[in-house]
Amino acid sequence: MANILDKYGDEYLTGEKLFGDDFTREEIAQWFTLEAEAYSSLEGYGTNYPYHALDELTLYSKLPEKLGRVLGIGSALGFEFEPIAGRIESLDIVEPSKKWRSEKIGALTPVYHDPSEDGLPFPDESFDLIFPCSSLHHIPNVSYTVREAARCLRKNGILLLREPISSMGDLRKRGGAKTSGLTRMERGIPLDLFLRIAQESGFTVKSRTLTGFRPVILLASKLFKKSYNSKTVVRLDCFLAWLSRFNCSYHAAGFWGKLRPTAVSLVLVKK
Repeated sequence: MANILDKYGDEYLTGEKLFGDDFTREEIAQWFTLEAEAYSSLEGYGTNYPYHALDELTLYSKLPEKLGRVLGIGSALGFEFEPIAGRIESLDIVEPSKKWRSEKIGALTPVYHDPSEDGLPFPDESFDLIFPCSSLHHIPNVSYTVREAARCLRKNGILLLREPISSMGDLRKRGGAKTSGLTRMERGIPLDLFLRIAQESGFTVKSRTLTGFRPVILLASKLFKKSYNSKTVVRLDCFLAWLSRFNCSYHAAGFWGKLRPTAVSLVLVKK
């Protein structure tokens, strides 16, 4: 089989197409072979979750008090659920990594499932809330996964998404994960395309928050060990990302092109 990166071209840097979204089963399998344990092997990533303030301000504050049955996709150790564990009835997690799995998350005992090439391994309308916590940009078939989430959600169920919306660089030029801080296959999801996928999958947007204004994060990382665990940093980041919302280019060119939001937090409701 040819290397899937041989299919990568300049057209994927325009934001009009999403690399991997139209892959065959064989190509998807090759992608997951490269990506399954890539994140768990990155240097500097351990048991500390650095995004609690970001999740609270852009996602969890928009949720009802009782969350019912919840599904995490690519949640690994599931630390993102710790602040809301007491509001969850039960937690299932679909996770390819065998290394990063938790026996307990708060008082919850998560049930882990291996990914299936035939979609999410659950009946229709199984969940009240699904959160692929910044995991969609690590998988090839984003559109299919969002449709599967819609299938598995009950009516008026909620899908939380927090993903990069910039290219994260040219995959053809990316170095090894240990030197770049990125896994081999991760890439951002263009915002307009992301919103179209959500709409076509049967969701309405309850909340949209742009984040990731790069100069703020670079400066804050010098002052705070975990920038996105500081509510002050998150509020400043969200404000400047909102101000720069007219520049949501996928692949930045030059210094001024980088002064833009690079991520989005979405609260979606199934129609």
